[in-house]
Amino acid sequence: MRRARPRISITQGLFAVTLTIVLVLAATIILYARHKSREQALIAASELMNQSVEIVRLRVDAIVDPIDSVIAYSRFWSELATLPTAEGHPARDRFVSLIDQYPEVWAIQLGFDNGDYYLLGPTDLRQPQRLRQLEAPPDAVFVEESILRSSRDPAQLYRQFLDAEGNIITGRTI
Repeated sequence: MRRARPRISITQGLFAVTLTIVLVLAATIILYARHKSREQALIAASELMNQSVEIVRLRVDAIVDPIDSVIAYSRFWSELATLPTAEGHPARDRFVSLIDQYPEVWAIQLGFDNGDYYLLGPTDLRQPQRLRQLEAPPDAVFVEESILRSSRDPAQLYRQFLDAEGNIITGRTI
């Protein structure tokens, strides 16, 4: 006896073929999307790593550059021991170049064993009302102050305003 083969209608056949095509297409789309999202994740991770490396490099530079600068200027340290005068400090030009090189520096201050004191700083970091009180000229870029105690009784304050090159614009004794 022969067994009767089950008959599949045309509709069922078309449905089976369509279902197979749809499943193959869906699987292909899923695999493609997974591949692309993996690629994008790797690119994003690479960019994050590069940004992290750059941030670390900038932070290290922020720590090391001032140290390098101090080392570069270390041969001039003997000038730092020189006492300021009413005309300022002999190393004024070096200080001006340091402040130009590092704009985040608020001031360079030196104190001496004999009680003398020296300060040089940019005017743009000072409050405008304070500059008015000090009678700073509008073209002043730096303010320089020397307090001389060693040879004077009482101590004398000398304040000078300097241009961008460190040349004296105006000064006075207080």
